[in-house]
Amino acid sequence: MNILKKYQDGIALKPSIYLFFPSKQKTLLTNGQQCFVLSNIPQEVVQALKQMVVGTQLNTLACLLPGDRLEKVISLLDSKGVVRPLYTNEFKETPFEKQVEFFSDFVDDPNAAQQKLSKQSVCIIGCGGGGNIAVQHLVAAGIKNFILLDDDTVNITNFNRQFCFSQTDLGTPKVEALHNYILARNSNTKIHTRKIRINSIEDLYTGLKDLEKPDFILCCADTPPITIGSWIVQYCIQENVPCMFSGVGVYHGIVGPLLTHKSHMEKFLQHNKELEKGLDDNSSTVVSSSISYLNTLIATLMISDVIKFLSSISQPLSLNATLQYNPNKGNLVKIAEW
Repeated sequence: MNILKKYQDGIALKPSIYLFFPSKQKTLLTNGQQCFVLSNIPQEVVQALKQMVVGTQLNTLACLLPGDRLEKVISLLDSKGVVRPLYTNEFKETPFEKQVEFFSDFVDDPNAAQQKLSKQSVCIIGCGGGGNIAVQHLVAAGIKNFILLDDDTVNITNFNRQFCFSQTDLGTPKVEALHNYILARNSNTKIHTRKIRINSIEDLYTGLKDLEKPDFILCCADTPPITIGSWIVQYCIQENVPCMFSGVGVYHGIVGPLLTHKSHMEKFLQHNKELEKGLDDNSSTVVSSSISYLNTLIATLMISDVIKFLSSISQPLSLNATLQYNPNKGNLVKIAEW
């Protein structure tokens, strides 16, 4: 494809790119992670770059860079990933205006990414610590269809990490309290709630009975340990629904895996079945303690991948992989692949 055709509606530096002139001989383009240095470039190229900061049309740039110079400059910038097509933000003056601008760093049509995200239906199983953070981020991102499954009620001991709840919610089913929170943030949202405890795959089918199949299932429940993940992934294999898992301990947190295809789900299920053999009914493998920052960190890392996947802006880090976060070292490492 002719590179000029890609930018026929105009061209701009990506939002993440900063333009610096550390000296007369050097021009620097950086996003904080990568740095692209241009040395001894003509003044007209410098002027073209300055115009790209706010966005400009090709015919304007052609006056500065006649002949094939414009195509060569744009081809170079495109190959370095520092420019994007100019577009009109269809979500101006909405809660998603800045998010669409963020998406433009990753895809050529950020409006389409936001539109795709808003059409997704997400089922959240477990409306406690992880479920709260998931709801906060997903409704803020523009998800308009939720299914909430949980059997618990709001308790004062939840308040150190479950930020969607208030004093007036005490004693209220968590699914109901989250329902109210979502509507307060975006009244144009469709929400189905089920006050149900998942103790088998049959319970999962009961909880989702008579509802349109979700586009994605998010496991934020930790009981029964390990087995809850097995039931969910079994359902997802049978119904062909993508899913994701996470967990929080004291010295680490688990992010993923995010599973989209049957073969990877079956590998993860087989692993879980092996772990289940070592479970003792008389001992708990669920950590009862919690701290706000670790719960929030893990849930946010999880939702980062969910948004990447549902909007198709980039590949999730936890796709077919389990990641472990160490809060003492501040690192995230892959510990398993499925």
